[in-house]
Amino acid sequence: MRRLVLLLVWLGTALVPASFGQSIDGPLVRFDSTKWPGTDPAFDIKVNELERNETTHTSKVQVIRKKGGPTGSALISTKGIYEIAKARHAAYFVTLKSWTDPDGSWMSIVGFPAEKNPDFKTAFGEPYSETQEDGGKRITMSVADAARVFEGDNTLGQVVIPVPTKAPTSQP
Repeated sequence: MRRLVLLLVWLGTALVPASFGQSIDGPLVRFDSTKWPGTDPAFDIKVNELERNETTHTSKVQVIRKKGGPTGSALISTKGIYEIAKARHAAYFVTLKSWTDPDGSWMSIVGFPAEKNPDFKTAFGEPYSETQEDGGKRITMSVADAARVFEGDNTLGQVVIPVPTKAPTSQP
């Protein structure tokens, strides 16, 4: 009986992060487009989660584009970020900052808010606001909507994947 109680307590505490909110446990996410079924062989893109910040619910993400056009690359990059959001059990994700690294890779700080329209300064800290660096409004993507696109159940029809209007700028 004691073993059963201990097992139930252990299972209950192990499943809480997966059921409620974000989890920062687990390995950093690595996404390789060449291993994603159905990816056009003209694309070879890696998305690497380099760091996680528990306090601000953000990740530093690197996108390495070995081959592929910019529009398709943006879609595949979004798939990689979606995989990070799934691993964190997040409901939403949003790009907070983007730049091009000296090695040519695209770098981003991605936030994982608890709600669709967060107060960016409260959720992620002072440097972030509702406005992107180019002056446009930040678009928060729902993990559930992204699942419909990336998991093959695109029943929404009106889901729009935000594609950058210009390449990321160099880091300030």
